Amino acid sequence: MKNKFFLFILVFFLSGSLTFAQEAPVETATEETTAEQPVAQTAAEAETAEADAAVAEAETAETDAETAEAEEGAEGEAHKATLLDFSLLTAGEEEDGQNPDTIIELADYSTYALSEEERAEFDVSLAIEQWRVKLNSSAAFPDTMAKSMVKEVEVTDAETVFGNEKLGVENPGKVLGVRANFPQGSRYAYADIVPPFEIPVYYKKPGTDEFMFQNGRGAIDNVKNIKKISAVVCGRNYPHKLQVVLRDSNYNEKVYTIGDFNFTGWQRLEWENPNYIANIKDRDLKTAPTYPMLNRGWKVIALRIVKDIQHEGGDFIGYIKQIDIEYDKDVIENNLDIDDDAYWNIVSDYNDFMSDYNFSRLGEQLTLEYIEKQRMNQN
Repeated sequence: MKNKFFLFILVFFLSGSLTFAQEAPVETATEETTAEQPVAQTAAEAETAEADAAVAEAETAETDAETAEAEEGAEGEAHKATLLDFSLLTAGEEEDGQNPDTIIELADYSTYALSEEERAEFDVSLAIEQWRVKLNSSAAFPDTMAKSMVKEVEVTDAETVFGNEKLGVENPGKVLGVRANFPQGSRYAYADIVPPFEIPVYYKKPGTDEFMFQNGRGAIDNVKNIKKISAVVCGRNYPHKLQVVLRDSNYNEKVYTIGDFNFTGWQRLEWENPNYIANIKDRDLKTAPTYPMLNRGWKVIALRIVKDIQHEGGDFIGYIKQIDIEYDKDVIENNLDIDDDAYWNIVSDYNDFMSDYNFSRLGEQLTLEYIEKQRMNQN
């Protein structure tokens, strides 16, 4: 009886162990499945978060682009042009010291009876050595005037010098060199480097529609607001200042102080208009007739060297490569359906009249100078 009871207990124990062994893998599999669920859920959340971040970044970039576009529209960039480039005003080999691109034949404007040989004496141009130095009245003594002059100067290693990114000059070439001789003593004085004649803004080359004195030859048209004027110059440690004297089509004359020559080597000096309003929304906008209003043009009247009042005087030496300008246009060239001036000729007639008037005055001056030369030779 005891043996049967013991056998029954043994069979019951073994059957329970077998059941546990069979069910254990199921329970283990259930635990593993439960453990993997948070991992899968975390990866999904990460993908969702990454997608949300990408969408947010795209929206931010689009907003920034729209803001930048709006700011660009509100603060437009000014136009840039070269007002005067002396490397374009060198003398030609066959033009007797004249610049071939700016020659004006003034023999027809002279009241003097000229032979064919004499007519060449009345050719003028903007060649560098045709410019002259004029001292202010209190500094214009015979000896100071005789020592003050300009020369066509070639720059050593020009490509390296003008290739400097700070200068922003691409084309190497000859430049204007100036010597201004000031009276001795601590006094105010200045020297104007002036062209051989008043530069006409709208004078066209004969037989063409191209303005002769624009594109770096001393004049520029269609200017409303000037933002910045800069000059590429070479200094020799003088404390004297450089000023640019401009005159517009309405004969308003303005003087801009660009900077001083108190350095050695080449630099770009700049004057920036403190009253220039960059944001269009802040400007006082008005409408005005577009024809026959003249596009306001500007011309170079003089490049002025102002002596430092504390300097003892004597010689000044400096070199000028070019003058650049940043500006807003006065009139926008829209594609209109009618060419107004082709029918009415108001603007072209006025420009022709002013050119003839100025050249007649210049022809008269050259006639007087020519007669004076003959007197000097005869004496």
